[in-house]
Amino acid sequence: MTVIDFCADLLRTDSTPGNERRAIERAAAEMERLHYDDVTIDEHGNLVGRVGPADGSPVLLLDGHMDTIPLHAEAWTRDPLGAETEDGIMYGLGASDMKGPVAAIVHGGGRAKASGSPLRGCLYVVASIAEEMMEGATLDRSFRDLPIDYCVIAEATALKIATAQRGRAKVEVDVHGQSVHAANASLGVNAAEIAAEVVRGARELPPGSHPLLGKRDVNLIDIHSEPYPSVNTIPNRCLVRFDVRFLPGETKEGLLGAFRGLLPADAAADIRYYRARWETYVGESFEVDEFAASWETPFDHPLVTAAVEATGAALTAYGFCTNGSYFAGVRGIPTIGFGPALPEDAHTPDEKIPIEHLDKAANAYRDITLALIS
Repeated sequence: MTVIDFCADLLRTDSTPGNERRAIERAAAEMERLHYDDVTIDEHGNLVGRVGPADGSPVLLLDGHMDTIPLHAEAWTRDPLGAETEDGIMYGLGASDMKGPVAAIVHGGGRAKASGSPLRGCLYVVASIAEEMMEGATLDRSFRDLPIDYCVIAEATALKIATAQRGRAKVEVDVHGQSVHAANASLGVNAAEIAAEVVRGARELPPGSHPLLGKRDVNLIDIHSEPYPSVNTIPNRCLVRFDVRFLPGETKEGLLGAFRGLLPADAAADIRYYRARWETYVGESFEVDEFAASWETPFDHPLVTAAVEATGAALTAYGFCTNGSYFAGVRGIPTIGFGPALPEDAHTPDEKIPIEHLDKAANAYRDITLALIS
């Protein structure tokens, strides 16, 4: 079976959030067919395949997530689970994000095994779950005790090497006021007006600057006041939520501090991260702050230089968030991104991947592996 056939199999298998089991099992079977040294679906539902000695050094991890966004078939002009092909393009939910990349890393690991090159190090190929619920959240339970020297994120890069990524956070500002009849507005505290000041202030926060990642973005995404609908009543509560794309060097507490600084001196408000909640297909429950760290790996780091030499790929940066927020942002593991498909095709109707990218990517993962651990 080719990497193209395997990708088609994955695309025909529903792996929307909470439904990853069948796709994970299909990928495990493919790893076994490719003679991985060990294949495990761990207790948390993540698939981990190993090539090379379990005690080998250094340790390289290739990461891809198996879950897709929820299916909205009405927006598609093709069968989202059909793996249709036309003019060298394969279509399907998750084609770029990221069943195509998962197919490529699985076959890349198999090609490293089949190369016959003795491996002094160890390669782990990971197909993880629930990334669309919160980047990296399910990974900690599986990998917190595993020493890892290098990580390659297989999210789409159009076959370029990404060396950095902005972080992502959802910040809530929950303003508390005092309700009174609107005819006596001066006796109350208008929570909505205070929230409006915060919204205006957020637009004026210093955007920062990064040579690869550009500026920080702060976008208002939700606003809700109470009581609603109001009957001549000054609102006593107003909740506003922001999507924040932040730069390397910004901290979890520092980001909240920036929003605290937008409040009027006498305002009462809770400022916090939105709590993401879900249950996985193995029945584990998660509740975590919606904060995914930024990261950056220097151009002259041995991981970057080895990957460039092995693939000849150009350098780029991710414009969206990935599991690198865990491996690089939390664990501090040197990390790059390299993946087939165009980044802009993720999360779109008629999602697609160029078929030629699959074989090229699988060969690149083989070559990066051999360059680092052979």
